[in-house]
Amino acid sequence: MLTRREKERYVKELANKINSYKTVAIIDTSEIKSRVLQRIKAEDDMLLIKFKNTLIRKALEASNKKELAQSIANDVALILTNRSPTDLKKLLDKYTEKKWPKPGKEVPVDIVIKQGPLPLMPQNVAEAKSLGLEIQVQKGSVVLQKDKKILEKGKKATNQIVNFLRAINFAPLESRVRVIRALMDKLVFDGSILDIDDKYCIDEITKTINAVYAISKQTGILTPLTAREEIVNAYRNAIYIAIERAIYDKAVIDKLIAKAELDANAIRSKINL
Repeated sequence: MLTRREKERYVKELANKINSYKTVAIIDTSEIKSRVLQRIKAEDDMLLIKFKNTLIRKALEASNKKELAQSIANDVALILTNRSPTDLKKLLDKYTEKKWPKPGKEVPVDIVIKQGPLPLMPQNVAEAKSLGLEIQVQKGSVVLQKDKKILEKGKKATNQIVNFLRAINFAPLESRVRVIRALMDKLVFDGSILDIDDKYCIDEITKTINAVYAISKQTGILTPLTAREEIVNAYRNAIYIAIERAIYDKAVIDKLIAKAELDANAIRSKINL
């Protein structure tokens, strides 16, 4: 039990540490195993703090990152680092582990078993079939004939389903270090924003660029995406019109002379005929 003076000293020292780092993040530790937390603590350029919420909250309020204070609740820890929030998120994603659902708990995703061989003994076929799996025994191996959803998102897992998943060594869920909020240079990053991966961002940007390009082409409105192409097309059209209408311009003189020579040769060949 800390004395009042010890608590005050702890808050002051922690506030100074918070001020010395570029990024501060709050992570959810409710489902993180202690060995994972120890591995995160060992990372370079990172300080993980898990202590009494009231003292951590007071330290944040006394620091230059007080915007995070109200996010300190339940089972959380503080991370101080000079990495950007996105780089921190990528590092923490390395500690994602597979896990089985818990009996009586809702699952956050559909649980689907893919077709193919299953590590089951032939005597366990009846149990698999009781879950609705289309099973065949081929040359002593148990084979699932087609994909089977055995549990829908939002439904509670039963003991039978969990035991079967363990029997086939299939852990369909993920235990990951979830960032609740992070702050860098007065910018607050919500965890849901950091969860958006690079591929999703690139795909969405590509879709937007393609949509802008298509609209620009349809409406004839010039944008940086279409200006060069439209200028080239306009130049080619101008050259074509100048040649067709024999408009004398230095840009087409050579082409007009070449056309005249072709016309003269055509007339000459007809006369010779």
